[in-house]
Amino acid sequence: MGRIGNNELYKTKFTFNVPIVDAILFTKADILCNFDWSFPSRAFVSAGGQHWSIMAGRDKLSWGNGETGNLMFSDSFPRHTLVMFSTFFDAFKYSMVGTIYPLAVPNQDTSLDGYKAMLVHRLEFNMFKNKVSFIVNEACMFWSDPDLDNQQFSLAQINPFGFMHNEYIRENANSLLVFEANYTPISGINLYGQLAVDEFNGPGEPKTNPAAFGFMIGVKAATVAGKGILNGSLEFAKTDPYLYIRGFTYKDYMGGYGYDAIYRYFKNDGIYNRNMFTTYKYGNDVIVFDGKVNYQIPNVFKVGFEAMYMVHGSMNVNSIWGWYHGNDDQTPIVTTPTTFNPFDANDYAYGTEPDYSDGHVIQEHAIEKSIILSLTGEYYIANGLTATAAADFLFVTDLKNIADNKQNDVQLTVGLKYEI
Repeated sequence: MGRIGNNELYKTKFTFNVPIVDAILFTKADILCNFDWSFPSRAFVSAGGQHWSIMAGRDKLSWGNGETGNLMFSDSFPRHTLVMFSTFFDAFKYSMVGTIYPLAVPNQDTSLDGYKAMLVHRLEFNMFKNKVSFIVNEACMFWSDPDLDNQQFSLAQINPFGFMHNEYIRENANSLLVFEANYTPISGINLYGQLAVDEFNGPGEPKTNPAAFGFMIGVKAATVAGKGILNGSLEFAKTDPYLYIRGFTYKDYMGGYGYDAIYRYFKNDGIYNRNMFTTYKYGNDVIVFDGKVNYQIPNVFKVGFEAMYMVHGSMNVNSIWGWYHGNDDQTPIVTTPTTFNPFDANDYAYGTEPDYSDGHVIQEHAIEKSIILSLTGEYYIANGLTATAAADFLFVTDLKNIADNKQNDVQLTVGLKYEI
């Protein structure tokens, strides 16, 4: 699904992913108008030994077996500027990542006033002759306060076996736990699951914010078929409306959600800022069903088909969040998919003291539903050289949660790739 870009959806348009060629053939503008001067997106140095490694630079991150993304890190985020340390043995691996994200700025003359940074550690355990693995991920996303002259950042989270939840700065940070499990009952079949825990109230703990969870389950299978390999997957994911965000009596001073970040890139005509989740690609308040099947004969050809059905509520990534304008006791309990946004004063009116019983929904929205069908093919021309083709068919009802806003699109992609 990554071939479909937001800038090209619902338009009759031809593009070429080599900027100079695209400008000459299609845009008829400055030959460098579409060139991204923030390249390269993947560049790092690394060193290591028998049981350790360390790297620093820019790279993508993807942690988990998810086909549509993962609940902690998904490779849909274009790049992370990071330092990562890992130590590993036969049955155990520990990793820690520190990464920092730029802010959205309109031009080069704008002063940078604050930042977002994240610390993540990951513990992996392999058991029963590698048939079972269990992984614990924990992160703390921190955003600085532009109203403070002296920006502060706590490094108390650097504790390999401690919980970041006990160390984070409550007003401008959010901790997140993600558990993963994998089980291979027989050769060729893998069962996997992920559980994200953002907010919950423990026994005897007073109410603070509503519960916020996300989960994913799936199965993958592969077998030899004739001269080739047949493989496929089925996956289901669901995220709560309040997952990944820090709101209510706190504020994300960077104007975002919490576990989102700015992907900032530079072109001849200015700076571009794109707000994206660093975690699950489709964010919060979403339900996803996905199925894939592929057949390939190594070094000859590969063909595949994918079908996805996705439901988005009103509190998805298209929403604009404001500072929560009520008290914790007034927080409405909502479930995925939502039909109103409690953060939007146009959608929900909070009650008044003493019992807040007059809180009510002002307006409701439609639930966005998407069906995406994809056909892919690859043909191996020579050693390292491959021809590719893909066709994506997109059918959306109530786009951006607007009733009767139907949009369909077809995207055809052909290309050549060379790998060393």
